[in-house]
Amino acid sequence: MEDFVDNRLTNVSDKFDKIVQEDSPNGVAFSVRQNGKILFSRASGMKHDALLPIFSGTKGLMAGTIALLVDRGLVNYSDPLHKYWKGAEAWPDLTVEMALSHRSGLPHTEGLTDSDNTWDSDAMLLKLAQTKQLVPSGGRMAYQWLTLGWFAHAIIKSATGKSAGVAFRELIGDPYQIDAYVGVP
Repeated sequence: MEDFVDNRLTNVSDKFDKIVQEDSPNGVAFSVRQNGKILFSRASGMKHDALLPIFSGTKGLMAGTIALLVDRGLVNYSDPLHKYWKGAEAWPDLTVEMALSHRSGLPHTEGLTDSDNTWDSDAMLLKLAQTKQLVPSGGRMAYQWLTLGWFAHAIIKSATGKSAGVAFRELIGDPYQIDAYVGVP
């Protein structure tokens, strides 16, 4: 694949150049599709088809997956989190809503997380279950850069029996032809 910019997105191309120049000397790729048609595709320092972790970009994918489960009656936002994940029993007043709205008091896990464990759901959930809240459940908002995805995974797995990535793919990705993955297929 080569760079392509639809005439309507030349301003996006200018922004892309600025980001490459100022913030991303090691490489960046970005594309936009609408109804299966590529409108914008630019890459610098990497190939267009490189698979990359998007971390916080998956928060929206997980929110959509859980919203669908709520709509189907499989999850309730007001339920205590420990109903879906036994590891949350240390925080009995923590609800699904709080865990998914950056108000769990658990923005990160205690101690450093090595890169091997970051991809291991069992290891990360165990580490998260052993973490003490920084503030009480429902209190001050603190961006859950690391923990929100693991909360979502635990909830989705409890409700569907499938990993968050597989559930997203089956419930949303495939039916709506969304070319995104949570985890590598």
